[in-house]
Formats: sequence, structure tokens, C-alpha cells
Amino acid sequence: MRQLAEDGPDPERDDARSISVAGDLEALEMVPSDDPLVEELAQRYLVF
Repeated sequence: MRQLAEDGPDPERDDARSISVAGDLEALEMVPSDDPLVEELAQRYLVF
């Protein structure tokens, strides 16, 4: 999300990163906390 904020919007096209993150957040809201999707998304977005 920080990178999206730093880059700013691209008036020429939709930002695929933003669409992907929004889709992941929407999917996360729709599953129970023990769903395998939670672990998959945690691995995708975990940053050290």
C-alpha cells in the first residue's frame, strides 16, 4: 500500500496492484479465520 501511495494514481489505466489488493481484502472478509486462504494471503503480504 505504501508503494501505491508513493507512486500515485496512473490516469492512463487502472493499477493492477490496487485491484489485486482490493480483491484479496474482499476475499479475506468472506472466509472464516481458519480458512487456508488466510494463510496464503499472510504469506503473500508478510514483509520483514
